[in-house]
Amino acid sequence: MLRPFNVINLTGCSALTELSLSSLSKVWKLILRECICLKKLHSIDLPKNLSYLDLGRCTGLTELSLQNMPNLSELHLWRCMALTNLLLQNLPKLSSLELTNCKGLKKLDASNISKNLSWLSLGDCTGLTDLSLQNMPNLSRLHLIRCKDLINLSLQNLPNLSHIYIRACTSLKKYPQLPGVKIFP
Repeated sequence: MLRPFNVINLTGCSALTELSLSSLSKVWKLILRECICLKKLHSIDLPKNLSYLDLGRCTGLTELSLQNMPNLSELHLWRCMALTNLLLQNLPKLSSLELTNCKGLKKLDASNISKNLSWLSLGDCTGLTDLSLQNMPNLSRLHLIRCKDLINLSLQNLPNLSHIYIRACTSLKKYPQLPGVKIFP
């Protein structure tokens, strides 16, 4: 008899083109690193109790839609260079979001992602031109590193934001003025 498992690691499944794991209710951690043929991923295809998702080096991923996932707390997207469509909505427990080397991403509106988001890191998202963060009561740390095309940065109603680290965002002409917030350029 097969015991239920909690973690699925499909690292290096380079021929994987689609995924259907919604029936695996015990899985809480999913690692899909280097699944280079995976083009689209939607929350309907993922386990309902998923709390950790790592999509590192999924270089063919163009579309990610995660909605109404009540337990997702960590999301890591790095080297998803083809990613152009990102929808993150109603993820009430999401506290950590990392987007690194997602060069095709042009815009991120994080306002409807999660009220619990406390850490947001965007690095080498060179196509990102607009970033809007508002009404995120728990956001305390924001890292923006080498987002060289970032022009518009809108930060509103972020009462716990205490640290902003901005480095090599060369198109950003104006830093936000937030009283009590340390900005580390």
